[in-house]
Amino acid sequence: AGVQEMEHSMDVVHDEVEMNEMFFSQCLATPSVWCKYIVYHRRDILSIASIVVVLAVDIGVTNLEDLFGLCGSLGLSFVCYIFPCLIWLRMKWTQGELRIFSPKTIFTILTMLFSTAVMIYSTIVI
Repeated sequence: AGVQEMEHSMDVVHDEVEMNEMFFSQCLATPSVWCKYIVYHRRDILSIASIVVVLAVDIGVTNLEDLFGLCGSLGLSFVCYIFPCLIWLRMKWTQGELRIFSPKTIFTILTMLFSTAVMIYSTIVI
Protein backbone atom coordinates (compact mmCIF):
# COMPACT_ATOMS: atom_id res chain seq x y z
CA ALA A 1 0.00 0.00 0.00
CA GLY A 2 2.87 2.39 0.79
CA VAL A 3 4.47 1.91 -2.64
CA GLN A 4 1.17 2.58 -4.43
CA GLU A 5 0.61 5.76 -2.40
CA MET A 6 4.11 6.95 -3.23
CA GLU A 7 3.62 6.22 -6.95
CA HIS A 8 0.27 8.08 -6.85
CA SER A 9 1.86 11.09 -5.14
CA MET A 10 4.62 11.09 -7.76
CA ASP A 11 1.97 11.04 -10.51
CA VAL A 12 0.22 14.02 -8.91
CA VAL A 13 3.48 15.97 -8.71
CA HIS A 14 4.23 15.00 -12.32
CA ASP A 15 0.78 16.25 -13.43
CA GLU A 16 1.33 19.56 -11.62
CA VAL A 17 4.73 19.99 -13.28
CA GLU A 18 3.20 19.31 -16.69
CA MET A 19 0.50 21.93 -16.12
CA ASN A 20 3.11 24.37 -14.88
CA GLU A 21 5.30 23.86 -17.92
CA MET A 22 2.50 23.66 -20.48
CA PHE A 23 2.02 26.73 -22.62
CA PHE A 24 -1.40 28.07 -23.52
CA SER A 25 -0.90 27.16 -27.20
CA GLN A 26 -0.09 23.57 -26.21
CA CYS A 27 -3.22 23.47 -24.09
CA LEU A 28 -5.40 24.63 -26.99
CA ALA A 29 -3.99 21.86 -29.17
CA THR A 30 -4.93 19.13 -26.66
CA PRO A 31 -8.56 19.37 -25.50
CA SER A 32 -8.08 16.57 -22.97
CA VAL A 33 -6.11 18.88 -20.64
CA TRP A 34 -8.34 21.98 -20.88
CA CYS A 35 -9.99 21.33 -17.51
CA LYS A 36 -6.69 20.63 -15.77
CA TYR A 37 -5.16 23.76 -17.31
CA ILE A 38 -8.09 25.95 -16.23
CA VAL A 39 -8.08 24.57 -12.70
CA TYR A 40 -4.30 24.94 -12.37
CA HIS A 41 -4.33 28.53 -13.70
CA ARG A 42 -7.69 29.60 -12.24
CA ARG A 43 -6.32 32.70 -10.50
CA ASP A 44 -4.68 33.94 -13.68
CA ILE A 45 -7.85 33.32 -15.66
CA LEU A 46 -9.98 35.14 -13.06
CA SER A 47 -7.56 38.07 -13.10
CA ILE A 48 -7.71 38.34 -16.88
CA ALA A 49 -11.51 38.05 -16.84
CA SER A 50 -11.71 40.81 -14.23
CA ILE A 51 -9.49 43.07 -16.32
CA VAL A 52 -11.71 42.49 -19.35
CA VAL A 53 -14.85 43.33 -17.34
CA VAL A 54 -13.27 46.50 -15.93
CA LEU A 55 -12.19 47.63 -19.39
CA ALA A 56 -15.62 46.87 -20.85
CA VAL A 57 -17.38 48.86 -18.11
CA ASP A 58 -14.88 51.70 -18.46
CA ILE A 59 -15.44 51.89 -22.22
CA GLY A 60 -19.21 51.34 -22.00
CA VAL A 61 -20.08 53.83 -19.23
CA THR A 62 -19.39 57.37 -20.37
CA ASN A 63 -20.91 59.22 -17.41
CA LEU A 64 -18.61 59.37 -14.39
CA GLU A 65 -21.54 59.64 -11.93
CA ASP A 66 -23.00 56.39 -13.26
CA LEU A 67 -19.63 54.71 -12.89
CA PHE A 68 -19.33 55.79 -9.24
CA GLY A 69 -22.90 54.65 -8.65
CA LEU A 70 -22.11 51.21 -10.07
CA CYS A 71 -19.00 50.96 -7.90
CA GLY A 72 -20.97 51.92 -4.80
CA SER A 73 -23.98 49.71 -5.41
CA LEU A 74 -22.08 46.60 -6.50
CA GLY A 75 -18.84 46.82 -4.57
CA LEU A 76 -20.05 48.04 -1.20
CA SER A 77 -23.06 45.72 -1.05
CA PHE A 78 -20.90 42.75 -1.92
CA VAL A 79 -18.05 43.57 0.46
CA CYS A 80 -20.21 44.60 3.41
CA TYR A 81 -23.00 42.02 3.31
CA ILE A 82 -22.57 39.17 0.84
CA PHE A 83 -18.85 38.39 1.15
CA PRO A 84 -18.85 37.99 4.99
CA CYS A 85 -21.83 35.63 4.75
CA LEU A 86 -20.06 33.53 2.12
CA ILE A 87 -16.88 33.41 4.23
CA TRP A 88 -18.83 32.28 7.31
CA LEU A 89 -20.74 29.61 5.37
CA ARG A 90 -17.56 28.33 3.73
CA MET A 91 -15.70 28.23 7.07
CA LYS A 92 -18.48 26.28 8.78
CA TRP A 93 -18.81 23.93 5.82
CA THR A 94 -15.08 23.09 5.69
CA GLN A 95 -14.99 22.52 9.44
CA GLY A 96 -18.01 20.22 9.20
CA GLU A 97 -20.04 22.41 11.56
CA LEU A 98 -22.63 23.69 9.06
CA ARG A 99 -26.17 22.78 10.08
CA ILE A 100 -28.71 23.84 7.48
CA PHE A 101 -31.62 24.34 9.88
CA SER A 102 -29.74 26.14 12.64
CA PRO A 103 -30.87 29.72 13.36
CA LYS A 104 -27.42 31.14 12.54
CA THR A 105 -27.32 29.45 9.14
CA ILE A 106 -30.86 30.47 8.25
CA PHE A 107 -30.18 34.07 9.32
CA THR A 108 -26.94 34.13 7.30
CA ILE A 109 -28.65 32.79 4.17
CA LEU A 110 -31.55 35.23 4.54
CA THR A 111 -29.12 38.13 5.03
CA MET A 112 -27.21 37.07 1.95
CA LEU A 113 -30.38 36.74 -0.16
CA PHE A 114 -31.74 40.10 1.04
CA SER A 115 -28.40 41.79 0.37
CA THR A 116 -28.26 40.29 -3.10
CA ALA A 117 -31.77 41.58 -3.84
CA VAL A 118 -30.86 45.07 -2.57
CA MET A 119 -27.65 45.03 -4.61
CA ILE A 120 -29.49 44.08 -7.81
CA TYR A 121 -32.25 46.62 -7.17
CA SER A 122 -29.82 49.44 -6.43
CA THR A 123 -27.89 48.62 -9.59
CA ILE A 124 -31.05 48.68 -11.69
CA VAL A 125 -32.14 52.00 -10.20
CA ILE A 126 -28.80 53.60 -11.05
